[in-house]
Amino acid sequence: MSDLPDFDSAVLKTWEGGDHSPETDEAVIWPIYRGPSNPAFGERIRCARASRLNWTHDGSDDDIVGYRVALLDTPDETRSSSLH
Repeated sequence: MSDLPDFDSAVLKTWEGGDHSPETDEAVIWPIYRGPSNPAFGERIRCARASRLNWTHDGSDDDIVGYRVALLDTPDETRSSSLH
């Protein structure tokens, strides 16, 4: 069994732009971009931690307009959730 998050069980959300990620820095994100990719600008990030992505909007095809999110349990989160 893999410790990686499962794309099919990840939650789908929309994003209208902002200065910071709407999720925790550790959240695993599969971004959905506004338009098609342009090979001249290189490869787009297909899956990464939220902290690696550019969440601001400038009207380009590379703006994130939606995403799937999965959270990985960290030792601190697991411990604090078991205390409640």
